[in-house]
Amino acid sequence: MAPDISPRYLAAGGVAGGYAALALDGGGVPLWRCDLAARAHDIAVHRKSGLCAVIDRKPGKMARICDLATGAVISVLLPLSGCSFDGHAAFSTDGATLFTTQSAAAGQIGQIVVYDLASGRISRHFPSHGIEPHELVWLKPDRLLAVGNGGIVDRRSADPIDSSLVLINAADGSLCRQWILDDELETLSIRHLARLPGDRVVFAAQDQDAATDIRPLLGIADPAGGLNFLTLPATIHRRLDGYIGGVAVDSRGDLIAATAPRGGLALFWSASDRRHLGAVEMSDVCGVAATGEAGTFHLTSGHGGQCRVRIEVASGGISELELNFPPVAGLQWDNHLTWIGA
Repeated sequence: MAPDISPRYLAAGGVAGGYAALALDGGGVPLWRCDLAARAHDIAVHRKSGLCAVIDRKPGKMARICDLATGAVISVLLPLSGCSFDGHAAFSTDGATLFTTQSAAAGQIGQIVVYDLASGRISRHFPSHGIEPHELVWLKPDRLLAVGNGGIVDRRSADPIDSSLVLINAADGSLCRQWILDDELETLSIRHLARLPGDRVVFAAQDQDAATDIRPLLGIADPAGGLNFLTLPATIHRRLDGYIGGVAVDSRGDLIAATAPRGGLALFWSASDRRHLGAVEMSDVCGVAATGEAGTFHLTSGHGGQCRVRIEVASGGISELELNFPPVAGLQWDNHLTWIGA
């Protein structure tokens, strides 16, 4: 039987003094490389149409639509006038349109900008109902979007952060639901999201004032209820330095994983009861994605490393599985890892 050389993961990274988007097989081996003029943040994927979207890091000047099998650039998307890309995107169900988060240069007022991929042009846009939108995920495909509004106007300022998690009607851009954190959590910036069964959303934040207190950095939002935060032992929480880099849910929807590059930790919880299951040490770990195997996550590091972690909920055990793959010279994996699917 011929080996399966189909891409299974997508990631951006720094390579040999420059930047690139790369596709990996199931064993973490690079299959193709698309060189980039600027640093990318995340890569969205639409497997059925054979497309992926490489989104520039904030303040991004462009997004590239690429062939999933080869990495060849098919088209380049430009931001809405006066705005820049904020690093994340999501395809429509049919792969014909791409929804992106963008912010205005002045005031960081958020927009969800939608592109018709056949023409490469903006078809419409609507407010993100917040400031500095970051990641967006579908709760009901083509109908309901969850968006994390980071709420930071100027990272050098000590002004309070106006962060929120919102649910938006994708058809007309209307606001369906909004969560705003309590005053004692006003230094948190909600940035990364992952979908759980039942239209629940895992959200991850960064704390712009981590030195003064230990504030929860992850939680679950339920459209039928409020917010429930995920807890950690204080000794672990202090190591995070107020920063979660990425969040993912396993392929069965039972487990939550989050990465803390400043703390050098990948963290795991049970989605049903929000129980912390443990952590794995990995220097500068940030990329995290599900695999085709339930209870298993693939991790990438800013130092170029990769590993797989399997969580056995019944026994409470966590095992780190090394992946044997040829090193890529000068490689530094960037923030996110995208699972394409089996």
